[in-house]
Amino acid sequence: MLDSYGRNIDYIRISVTDRCNFQCLYCSHRLDVLPREQVLRFEDILNIVKAAKDLGFKKVRLTGGEPLLRRHIEQLVAMLQPVGLSIHMTTNGYFLHELSKPLFDAGLNGVNVSLDFVDAEKFRNITNGGRVEDVIAGIDSALDAGLKVKLNTVFTSWHTTDDMKQLIMFSKSRSIPIRFIELMPKNESSFSALFRNISEAKEMMGAFTKMTVEQVSGSDGPAQYFVTEDGVKVGFISFFNLNQCKQCNRLRVSSNGTIYPCLLSNKKLDAFDDIKAGTDKTKEVLSEAILMKPIHGNANEVGPYMSEIGG
Repeated sequence: MLDSYGRNIDYIRISVTDRCNFQCLYCSHRLDVLPREQVLRFEDILNIVKAAKDLGFKKVRLTGGEPLLRRHIEQLVAMLQPVGLSIHMTTNGYFLHELSKPLFDAGLNGVNVSLDFVDAEKFRNITNGGRVEDVIAGIDSALDAGLKVKLNTVFTSWHTTDDMKQLIMFSKSRSIPIRFIELMPKNESSFSALFRNISEAKEMMGAFTKMTVEQVSGSDGPAQYFVTEDGVKVGFISFFNLNQCKQCNRLRVSSNGTIYPCLLSNKKLDAFDDIKAGTDKTKEVLSEAILMKPIHGNANEVGPYMSEIGG
């Protein structure tokens, strides 16, 4: 379905929980977790995906919080698989070691795993206690299960050239792409302390490898992609380059049924009851949200908290 500016909106991200087992420093403030009755049921999420399919959407991504904290998440994937959309997930990877095979068998097409550092101490500090060994075990389990894996790294003032090199070497060792993501202005204190322009990530990469631009399709999202001389696909995502907004193709739905047309906008639709009313009503609110999408984001607007919509 086309929005008011002629963009084809065909990608929907759905948060299945607001809970997370990590407390990353750059994530927005920790919310009181929602009571169960205010969280979308699997049947409600199926309504969203069916409605999205009818509107021409092609891809759904399950997010959190941490989506693997949602009990029986593989059952949700199995429910969504017959609808016909490509099903993906963004996760911190902690629970992938035990869930990769069930998720693959249920029909999950791929996972994006957050990996900010290979260095164990820096990883523990940025996540407030996480063990990078657990995440790496999850990544290897996902690869063994047959899932397509991508890495997401939030680029911060903590990153050194050596950190970047370690991440690229890790990506090379597993033959998986990695994307460096510019920090968004969601939490004022952490943003001030951790923000670093994504252009510096490119400069740091240039200290140890040559990169050539890779031509990609619009379906590859907002990243600008390169290939290193060792063959690693590397993406860079800048949230302050609003020219990328003209390629935006997505909607986001929080775990309590709020639809967000844009990450950097205060526009939203509280659609919990409409989603529960069935596929037809859900199509109406998704259509309304698509037409609400602004021409570009506004860095001065808070928009949804990261803990609500998982990126």
